Amino acid sequence: IFRMELDNIENCGSDSADANTYSRTADISSINKEEKSVPVWEKVTLTIDEAVAYSGIGKNKIRELTNKPFCSFLLHNGTKRLIKRKEFEKFLTVQKSI
Repeated sequence: IFRMELDNIENCGSDSADANTYSRTADISSINKEEKSVPVWEKVTLTIDEAVAYSGIGKNKIRELTNKPFCSFLLHNGTKRLIKRKEFEKFLTVQKSI
């Protein structure tokens, strides 16, 4: 009888651990969904695709601009190119043509 009670306690513990893990996973996934819903105009950095949608400038043109050695609005994250949004806006306001 004592052994059976221990088995039941152990099984209950594993079920609650699984429930806690599931609960934490659900919390993390909801946080990730919230992070993705940040409007582009509030982000600090933009991906190339976001910069294209935000500015209306073509993808190839933005890549060309970011290839220049002293591009003020480019931030490298490993091999990923990110656009500093505010610097990009300043750059665009000064330019007469690109």
